[in-house]
This record gives sequence, C-alpha cells and structure tokens, in this order.
Amino acid sequence: MSGEMQRCVTARQGPVRDPHLKVEDAKIETVLKTSRSLREAVPADAVFATLDQVFPDGLDAFTTTRLLSGLAKKGTLEFTLFAMSWHQMNRYELNLYHYNAVIDACAKIGAWTNALQLFSEMKQKRMECDAVTFSAAIGACDQGGQWKTALQLFGVIAQSTAKLDTITFSTAISVCEKVGEWQTALDFFRVLAQSKVELDTVVFNATISACEKQGAWENGIDVFSKLSSENYVELSTISFNATISACEKYGEWAKALRLFSALEEDEVEPSMTTFNASISACEKK
Repeated sequence: MSGEMQRCVTARQGPVRDPHLKVEDAKIETVLKTSRSLREAVPADAVFATLDQVFPDGLDAFTTTRLLSGLAKKGTLEFTLFAMSWHQMNRYELNLYHYNAVIDACAKIGAWTNALQLFSEMKQKRMECDAVTFSAAIGACDQGGQWKTALQLFGVIAQSTAKLDTITFSTAISVCEKVGEWQTALDFFRVLAQSKVELDTVVFNATISACEKQGAWENGIDVFSKLSSENYVELSTISFNATISACEKYGEWAKALRLFSALEEDEVEPSMTTFNASISACEKK
C-alpha cells in the first residue's frame, strides 16, 4: 500500500489510539468498578490488593493522574485517599495535579479535614500550590460549615508569595457573604482591587451582597459604583438587584430609582426581584 493510500485509510478510520492507552484505560475502569462496588465500606487492604493486582508493574504519572481524577469523580473519597496512600507506599511520585483532583473531590462533599490534611502534606513536601489548590481547600472548609477555618486559610494564602486568581478571591468573598462577614469581604475586595488579578462580576456581586445583607448599604453602593466604572466588567441583573435591595431596606428610595434607570440605560434585563425591590423602595418614600 502506497504512503498516500495509507494516509487516506488513516483519515477515514480516524486517529489511531495508542494500544498502551487502551490497556491502561481497561485497568483504570477495573479499579473504578471495584471502587463503586465498595461504596458501603472501603477497607484499606481491599484497595491495596486491587491496585497491586491491576498494576503489578506500577504506573506512570499520566496514568496516576487519570486514575486519581477518575476516582475523585466516580469513586468514593475513602477509596481515593487509600489509593493515594498506596502510591506513597510504593514510592510513586504524586504531583500537583494529583493532589488538586482529590482536594477538589473533598470540596464537593465538604470533607474539610481531609482537604486540609492533603493541603498540609503538600506544604510538608514543599510542593508549590496553585489557585486551584487554594480554591478547592477553601471550598471544602466552606462546604463543611467551617467558615472561620476557610477565612483563616485564605488569610495565610494571601500573605504568602503564592499567585492567587479571581476564583480564589471569589470563593473567599462568597464565604464572607454567607456568614455576614461584610467587613472581611470588603478587605478581600480591596486587596483584589489593588492586585494585578482581573476583577469579574462574581467578585463584585458577592461583595455587594455581603454588604447588603448586613446593612452596609453605603459600602455596597461604593462597590457597585466601582463595578459600573470598570468598562471590562459586565454589569448583571444580580449586581443591580443586590444594590437596589440594599437601598430599599434602608429607605434610600431615590438611589434605588436612579439605579433602576441606570439598569435600563445599560440594557440589563430586570427580573421580578428588580421590580419588587424598586416598588418597595418607592412605598417607603
């Protein structure tokens, strides 16, 4: 078969998958099936035996990433943590992506103690954490109802030389909003505003809502004013609703009406909450 004909056949069949990957896919699927069958109770010995049997010759970093990511998404957290232990017992190196996948799994179910333990392990190994690590660890504490721990963790991170992103700040400010820590939310917002991290609507909305819920309506309006002055940040219905609601609660009907007019000028779609808050503000005139 000529080279040209071979290329035509390959094009019709699509890209040829590496046979090694097919074998590894089958092994990973075997482990995932075992993890799903052990949902009620996950003995460490069973996990170790499964991995010894499926990977008798070990596995590379890429396969480890796929295995732990798959377990984090489809298996139980306990099985995933034992799988990490198995890697360490066999001296297979765990990297940033492996830890991030498992800490993110902890965040989804609020397993904050496990998340912090993994975070501590990374620090002990002097691994350089990234924004994904920080956001997942803070999110795990938040989901587990440990908001003080979440904010303390963010404080430690903010004082380090680590590079933070908008998601990390958004997570921390959202925690403040939930628990009424509007002053802390403003502190985080100011740090973010002074940094080189790009602001987004989520950060503004969470900060405004934190102020609105605790009666700090003037601060909420100040944040909204900054939002409206940032040309690269898109105003949203949520932004207007939170600010108009703040004005409504504290009798600032004139400001509420000005905001409602601005909403129309900026071509932002009002919601039922927008109309109700604006009408309620006028009733308190």
